[in-house]
Amino acid sequence: MFDLSLTATILLGAVVGIPLVGLLVFMAGALCNVEKLSFLRSLAVGAASSVLMAPVVLVTLNSLGMSDWDSVSRDVPTWLRFAAIFLPIDLVVLVGLLRTPVADVSVPRGVLVWIVQLPLYLLFAALTAGGWLVWRGAEQLTRDEWSKDQLIQGSKIFGGVIAAILVLVFGISMLRRFGRAR
Repeated sequence: MFDLSLTATILLGAVVGIPLVGLLVFMAGALCNVEKLSFLRSLAVGAASSVLMAPVVLVTLNSLGMSDWDSVSRDVPTWLRFAAIFLPIDLVVLVGLLRTPVADVSVPRGVLVWIVQLPLYLLFAALTAGGWLVWRGAEQLTRDEWSKDQLIQGSKIFGGVIAAILVLVFGISMLRRFGRAR
């Protein structure tokens, strides 16, 4: 799909991936009521987790015969073997990092954070895939002039509905703040 060099892939992973891991650790910690795990601490835990897990991912993919992006198998049993190797190591690394003085989380709570983090990754992956599919659909629609006009009109209507909702929400909250709507 994308033809990125190794340097660009590593740079993209550092710029986007590490903050994303930190954000997901923070969200999982908030859902698990981990009070001491602030956003900056979760970014530190996420960065350390990414740095520690990157060699594990590379070694695991190489051992399964997926050494480069062109040979990445779409075989479900191969990905299940990868998950069977990767997930327990990820559990130990994340719980170990959460036990450090940076986060100071108990082991059971750390395991709970890891468990809650998994569906958050799935939700983010689904959101990314949905955005990509919407982009591909809009790209397909813009090839025909009539479809392009319909897409623009629909976007204006959708934008108007979103603007009306925002005006209503912020307007009501402002009125309540200043005591006029009671």
